[in-house]
Amino acid sequence: MYLRKEISDNYKAYLLTISLMLAAGIGFALIAFFNLHQWEKEISVSDMLPPYIIFFALYIGLDASRSFNALAKTERRMDFFLLPASKFEKVLGQFLITFVFVTIVFHLCAWISFKTYQTLAVTYKDAVVVYDWHNMFHPKFTYFNFLQLMLGLHAAFFFGATFFYKFSFPKIFFCLLIFLFGLWFLNIGISNVLFGKSLHDWFTNIPFFAVFTNQEKFAYVVPEWLGRTNLFIAQFLLIPALWVLSYFRIGDKEIQ
Repeated sequence: MYLRKEISDNYKAYLLTISLMLAAGIGFALIAFFNLHQWEKEISVSDMLPPYIIFFALYIGLDASRSFNALAKTERRMDFFLLPASKFEKVLGQFLITFVFVTIVFHLCAWISFKTYQTLAVTYKDAVVVYDWHNMFHPKFTYFNFLQLMLGLHAAFFFGATFFYKFSFPKIFFCLLIFLFGLWFLNIGISNVLFGKSLHDWFTNIPFFAVFTNQEKFAYVVPEWLGRTNLFIAQFLLIPALWVLSYFRIGDKEIQ
């Protein structure tokens, strides 16, 4: 019932977002078609990976940042909290709309866009489509890992949406950049304290993974067990933690 009400109240915004995504996908397909040279007879599916990642991440971030726009105005906030549904149902409903629904719709739009590009290229430029799905992702970074990364991006914007209700996407994006740069500078500070003058340059490190020096042992990499521990925390602890924090943030707003 909550999902039905949410969709009925915001169906115009959802239809507009879907239309814009589909228009962007078809527009990109047309640009790619007109830039396809006559001597390019093979179209590899893996070549579509960069725009696929960019558009998917953008769509996920935009919709997740709008999760709690109802809290921006007093009337809509009262309607949101007086609705006979638990906070868990409301947060879960927003997650289903902004991640599950968005993922399904995005892939449908991406499929339509690619089919448009394929039809035009095959019909008018005699191109051949190569379905090299195995080249889309690295064996150690599978599509499941990519979805986990998108889920983490969604969780960050979903949590940020509990703080910002107007112009939420640029505000959350800016705060996320500040947070990531803060982690980077923290890592640089720790690396300079530990390795001092032996660093190749003051910034030559991969945050929390490796440090590059001018010594005989050029690079120092974190132990495998620590790397796996960090990866486990990022994959299975950080994302649920952001969900839980989002739930309690909504509870705080209800009390206020």
